[in-house]
Amino acid sequence: MSNKEVMQAFDKTAGLYDRTVHRYFSSRRAEVFAELGKGRILEVGAGTGTVTEKLVKRGKVVASDISFNMLKNIGKRLKIPLAQFDAEHFPFKKGAFDTIVSGETIYYLDNPERFFKEAFYVLRKGGVCAVSSTNRLWDFLNTPRSWMINLINSSSLLSKAAKAVNWDYGWADEKQFYGFYEKKIKQMFKQAGFSDIKTKPVVIFPFSKLDRFNRELEKTFLGKVSLGKVVWGRKG
Repeated sequence: MSNKEVMQAFDKTAGLYDRTVHRYFSSRRAEVFAELGKGRILEVGAGTGTVTEKLVKRGKVVASDISFNMLKNIGKRLKIPLAQFDAEHFPFKKGAFDTIVSGETIYYLDNPERFFKEAFYVLRKGGVCAVSSTNRLWDFLNTPRSWMINLINSSSLLSKAAKAVNWDYGWADEKQFYGFYEKKIKQMFKQAGFSDIKTKPVVIFPFSKLDRFNRELEKTFLGKVSLGKVVWGRKG
């Protein structure tokens, strides 16, 4: 799926997007981003503004997305600057931001390496770029998910039932859902020129009632199998 097709898909599903997001995982990811955010902050792939709401408490935020309809949702919630652009081509000058964050975006891109190079360019010296991605170790779950989507799409009855309950079950092309191994993300940071690269595991068990348990497990070797990772690096 190309970047243009991703834009079209999110424009189409923007109204239902918040219903498809795992709230606990999203809130934990937003928490880490907020801890790292300061000064002039650019959020790339802001979606409907779940992370943005926390970032505005940390600095002056510009929220961006490739989808215009997603940005309209943010505009209804927050009065901040919005920018629509492809995450492989930033329309900002060198050193324009202190922090860049991007949650669950890089695996949608045709050339994710380009994102890191662009981020490096628009960050000031000493600035931080942070991204999150699902853990590639769990990508085997995409196969049954693809089967389910294809089954729904092949049945008019199932398709109508899904639409009746406003269930946005996704699209059949699953290429964009494959996450990254931590090693690969760190490699892309390093190749773009970043240093002091660090990682924080996010969520072992996807249940908010196990939050305290999750936070303790994330500090152990089990962090390697967390559902997601937040990785960040600094421009030296």
